[in-house]
Amino acid sequence: MSNRLSMQRGSTATFVLTGVVLAILLVGAVFVVVNRGEQVRKEQAIAEAEKQLASDQNSSESSGASSDESVTDGNSESKSSEDVSDVSLPATGPSIIIGEAIGVFVLTAAFVGFWNSRRRLIYYL
Repeated sequence: MSNRLSMQRGSTATFVLTGVVLAILLVGAVFVVVNRGEQVRKEQAIAEAEKQLASDQNSSESSGASSDESVTDGNSESKSSEDVSDVSLPATGPSIIIGEAIGVFVLTAAFVGFWNSRRRLIYYL
């Protein structure tokens, strides 16, 4: 009987350890995906701004000197509005909240499983 109880302790510890490791891996994966997504969005915004700048320069070269001044004035206004739109708030929303909720649920389930196993073990002793 004593041998059986020691084996149960090992499986409970393995269960808890596995749950914690999986939760850490999940949080790490979410962190990497969020950071990579932000990096890609920044790269796309930079590429789009460069394309727009190149097309604006091409159109300004083809127009006369007087229209260059009007195009430049219009571009400075649109660039200032683009600068304001580039500043964004921290990413929040349902996807982040759901990821955190899943992590909390997994840790809670692991703790409850461990606690119930511990109570049953004490009861049988």
